[in-house]
Amino acid sequence: MEHIASARGRGLFASLLSLSGRARRTDILILGVLGCLVNLPRIGLDAAGVDPLVVQSLEALWQLLWAYLWVAITVRRLHDQDISGWWVLLLLTVGCLLTLGYALQPQQDFGGLTVSFLSWSFHPMPGPATTALTLASLAWMLAILFLSFRTPTYGPNRYGPDPRLD
Repeated sequence: MEHIASARGRGLFASLLSLSGRARRTDILILGVLGCLVNLPRIGLDAAGVDPLVVQSLEALWQLLWAYLWVAITVRRLHDQDISGWWVLLLLTVGCLLTLGYALQPQQDFGGLTVSFLSWSFHPMPGPATTALTLASLAWMLAILFLSFRTPTYGPNRYGPDPRLD
């Protein structure tokens, strides 16, 4: 728990924003719990009858910050495995291309599959292209999950000291 409080003297939030150094697997879990806690007030805003435009604007800002936090933690997890953080660009590119693929599919008015990206939602029609996109999206998510929880290099590497030894 000392790791959460000190984050090697930088403070938790400075550590979350950093693109340098290394991150432990538990840091990803901490970020996930933090995201769940931050999303709770959004439910309250909807229930309180706040203007939907205000809620959508706040949600878009939060999702941009959230995306940056996930990029930062993924870069540091790759560093922990002695892999360049630039590989995150490939993951982001594939994710954007998959989202674009869903957006370019014929859309249906209601029901079925919903794909959300920031404040946009897509409802692609069922068919072979949508099935292929869904399978590719699943493979992409599994690749991110694998890279996030893969065994790290033990001891210091070119990206810094082993965070588990702090």
